[in-house]
Amino acid sequence: VVIFSGIFGLAKVNWILFLIVFAILFIILDVFYSLTDVSYWGMVPAISEDSHARGILTALGSFAGTTGWNGLTMVVVPITTYFTFIATGKHTQGPQGWLAFAVIVGIVAVISALFVAFGTSEKHNAIREAAKQKMTIKGVFMGIIKNDQIMWVSLGYLFYSLAYVTTNGVLFYLFKFVIGKPSEFWIAGAVATVIGFVTSPLYPILNRFIPRKVLFALGQCSMILAYIIFIVAQTNLTLLIIGLVLFNINFAQLVTVLSMTDAIEYGQLKNGNRNEAVVLA
Repeated sequence: VVIFSGIFGLAKVNWILFLIVFAILFIILDVFYSLTDVSYWGMVPAISEDSHARGILTALGSFAGTTGWNGLTMVVVPITTYFTFIATGKHTQGPQGWLAFAVIVGIVAVISALFVAFGTSEKHNAIREAAKQKMTIKGVFMGIIKNDQIMWVSLGYLFYSLAYVTTNGVLFYLFKFVIGKPSEFWIAGAVATVIGFVTSPLYPILNRFIPRKVLFALGQCSMILAYIIFIVAQTNLTLLIIGLVLFNINFAQLVTVLSMTDAIEYGQLKNGNRNEAVVLA
């Protein structure tokens, strides 16, 4: 909320000081978000040791995350425009609208976190109890480095995340400056939400009959096709929507996250080192 307020108007008083304070605040925000995110996904191997059950949990978590992320994409322009209009009478995206947007997102974030914190129970079993010994920082990093499975999967996830986040980050500018229809940006969120509703719950069902390797290949091929369409689509909105459909088929992401959670047991078997949250971090 402080960031979206322009740091209490500092942006208009001293923009250099604003940039410095903004950078500090944003890093703090990002660090604490990472702490939450790592803890969230670190619960998957702590709740169940069964790979199929983890597939369901990961799919549900990804489904909820996709709904939240793409739900924002759908509502960001209407919310910022509406509250700016209430404050100024102008149909545009002003600071008043962005501040209101931040307040709404902040409230939803806190409520969601409370649901997770009070609604989740940790499962204790023999596998996890066997890894209760104290571990040094050096031991943690050595355990990760010696876990060849997690290293390769993490590298793949790094590249996937880089592509996914970067692409989503510039989609608004595509709608605004290339297509010239910023008001149509909600389509990107709507497509992603609908595809998320279909693909995430479908994954554990398909995985009963189709190996992970095939699902991963399907997810990667759909993403590659999406980028080819983005390149040739130019201002063709219909082609762009087809590209967005293919881009949001998240089988590759689900397989990668699941492989990382399963690699925790592999590391424990090989090195005697579990540390779920640290490994997933």
